[in-house]
Amino acid sequence: MHRGPGILLVVLANVAAPLLPAVAQPLPSASGSQAQQAFERQWQAAQDFEIPEGIYVEYAVEQYAELSEDELRELARVVEGKPEHPLRSKLEKNRRRHEQGPDTFRYRFWIQNDGNWRRAVDTPQCISAQSVPYADTALTADKDSWELAGDRLTLSNRKASGSGDPMGHIDALRSLLCRLTTGLFNSGPLAFSPAGVLSTNDGGIQVRLVSEDGRRVIEITGRLEGGYCYIENSRVTRADDSPKWFGARRTLGEWKRFGLYEAPVASQMSRYDPASGRVLERYTLLDLRTAPPEEIKPLLQTPDVDGVDGVRGQLAVHAIVDERRGSGRLTVIGANGERSVAPLPPSARPRLSSLWVFSGWAIAGMILLALIVIRLRRGFSQA
Repeated sequence: MHRGPGILLVVLANVAAPLLPAVAQPLPSASGSQAQQAFERQWQAAQDFEIPEGIYVEYAVEQYAELSEDELRELARVVEGKPEHPLRSKLEKNRRRHEQGPDTFRYRFWIQNDGNWRRAVDTPQCISAQSVPYADTALTADKDSWELAGDRLTLSNRKASGSGDPMGHIDALRSLLCRLTTGLFNSGPLAFSPAGVLSTNDGGIQVRLVSEDGRRVIEITGRLEGGYCYIENSRVTRADDSPKWFGARRTLGEWKRFGLYEAPVASQMSRYDPASGRVLERYTLLDLRTAPPEEIKPLLQTPDVDGVDGVRGQLAVHAIVDERRGSGRLTVIGANGERSVAPLPPSARPRLSSLWVFSGWAIAGMILLALIVIRLRRGFSQA
């Protein structure tokens, strides 16, 4: 992984002084030296960050309205009288969030290692009432994956690439935990590196992160306390490479102690709209602890269609979508256990770009048809 140029930090005693070029200079004060060392440790920790093995993570995500009230009214005018308009769902989502507050999702992860884990997502009531109350995903040691969404169980082979790869869930969690535990992020393909650190007499710090090509700049502010940099705010102040990111901001707060880490962990992170400054998402870390193999292993087993799951309790699966190589079939289970099996249509089979995505409408239609057939057969057998 490319980490960009080596870390060169300039520590100044006066916050009002301008940021200097990133060149080595004598450190003017002990407090400045502490700020430099603390930030350098945390920056390196972010570059090296990996999710620990054998852990349980739980957090909530609040998703707020993306549109202002004026934008909402304009969108309502556009879709008025057009029930099938493609933007109607966007209108309803934003209207609901304006009137009722944010949609809240609950995420839980049990991670033995990056090849054995389960993610459980509880959806908000406003969404689960219309679709499914939860969606769970697991990846097992044999590299197969499964997804449980209400009464539907999907079986898949692990895909090494593509937007539907279940490993994308772990990548997203890695990014989140990195920010919460270090206050920072992996420099990634833009190869950010610190260009300077400003330290104040009251413990405040300011840091400038610059991409390797100089076209993206992120300004970070926080405070130094007990040898730790509490990163409180980050904002994109230059985005010549991608102007849509200019003004993008994140804040961290509500630091707590979790047994897995010696340093404080931010239990809350908020993301803001670059143009308006409105909060778009708020993450709240609820639990972060070790989890032994005997806790995790049973939760990774493929659920029994009418068994008891360790997370969801009693199950009543009515459809099994088997997307595994060499299979490609749909099994519909009736109320009395009758099964109807049919091959998946091409539109419902996994595409090369994503083994995790299938056509929901095609599957729903097949399930409905299979249930009708099952009921007809039951009627004939009783005649």
